[in-house]
Amino acid sequence: MGLRYIIWLIASCSICVAAQTTTIKPLPLAEAVALANASNPAVRMSSIQRVVDKYALQLAYHAYAPQYQFVSTLNQANTTDLTLGIHPSVSWRTQSGIALGASYQGGQQDGSYAGHADIMVKIPLMRGSGYTINDIPLENAIDQEAMNTLSYRDAVASVINTVQAQYFKVIADQEQRAALRLSLQRSQETLAEYQIKVEAGDMAASSIPQQESQILSDKMQLEHNANAYQADYKALMLLLGLNPQSAFRLSMPTEQYDTPLPSVEAGIKAAKLGNYRYQQQLISLRALGRSARKADDDTRPIVDIVGTVSTEGQKGIGLSLTIPVNDMNAEYAALSANSALAKETIALEQAERDLVAQVNDTLETLKSQRKQMDLAEKRVGYAKQNYENTRLSHRYGKASAYEVTSQMQTLLQSELTLIDIRIQYYTEYAEWNKFIGNTLTQWQIRLVK
Repeated sequence: MGLRYIIWLIASCSICVAAQTTTIKPLPLAEAVALANASNPAVRMSSIQRVVDKYALQLAYHAYAPQYQFVSTLNQANTTDLTLGIHPSVSWRTQSGIALGASYQGGQQDGSYAGHADIMVKIPLMRGSGYTINDIPLENAIDQEAMNTLSYRDAVASVINTVQAQYFKVIADQEQRAALRLSLQRSQETLAEYQIKVEAGDMAASSIPQQESQILSDKMQLEHNANAYQADYKALMLLLGLNPQSAFRLSMPTEQYDTPLPSVEAGIKAAKLGNYRYQQQLISLRALGRSARKADDDTRPIVDIVGTVSTEGQKGIGLSLTIPVNDMNAEYAALSANSALAKETIALEQAERDLVAQVNDTLETLKSQRKQMDLAEKRVGYAKQNYENTRLSHRYGKASAYEVTSQMQTLLQSELTLIDIRIQYYTEYAEWNKFIGNTLTQWQIRLVK
């Protein structure tokens, strides 16, 4: 007995140690999202592109700062002639359109040095005059930066939603496996009862093959579920940049998806502020408005005042006038720009109507899916009760074996339907958050600006 006890104790300790070493770590959805945001290739490439995008905006601002240049030359024609030339210059085009320039031209040859400086001022009075025209490149760059930021946010949100959808698939596989295993257990227990009754002569042997067929059906579904789970799980691990053989325990944070749905008015307001496509069209409309303004300005006459001053004592002021006569190219450009602006205005109006319709449809769908979940949960409860009642009735000869099997199948299908409806709602809710631009806020993700 003592030796047997020692062997049992060693075996028990070994089992405990093995259980501890094979403990599967949990992987909540929030951690999966954080992993994707940190390691997903699409997110990483988008963050690298942001560096270039932000520099492009700085370059647009730099265009209105003084531009410096320094040119120097040194030439030697033969052993006695040496020529040195220097030419520093600075130019500045202000946001009002006024252009300023200063340059110095100096040189040394055979020991003698000479140089002079020039200052130039150019003031446009018609074409190219005013902040509304000269600020167009900067405003375009600012809007392009806004567009790039929206694109970056949308790219990250798309990755997060892809992770969520794949995570939901694995959760669905897990829950379906649990339901199928429970159904198989019920089938096996029922078969055991049938075999006892057949041996006692209380039941016909013809009911045994029917129940054995049901057990085989449950096993086939479990095998199919196992294959689907392996494929979906590996796809999730690859999406997160992890080893496909990594073992994690997934769980559904249902509290994040049980929050009250907004009203239609609040949903429309949120979508107008956060929807990527709609904001993109607003920015596009502003850009086309500036293009039309610039095209109209290009049809105006050029009237410039030009003044020059030199250190050599020369001063000058002049008026430059250019009047376009039958400039069909400029007129066509203005007509095309204004036409594009008008068409984009109509497209934006339609986009707003589509946005409102999609908000209405999505919220109605989500509300309907919530009701379906409540009904499906009640259906599972009733199906379980009907199965237990039919099974009890069969024990007393009030129900046939076929009715027991039928109720068992109804219970299984109602459980699988509930899983499908719940996962579908979670997926649709995640897409709704992306549609209104709330995905990053939901997961408390702050992107580098």
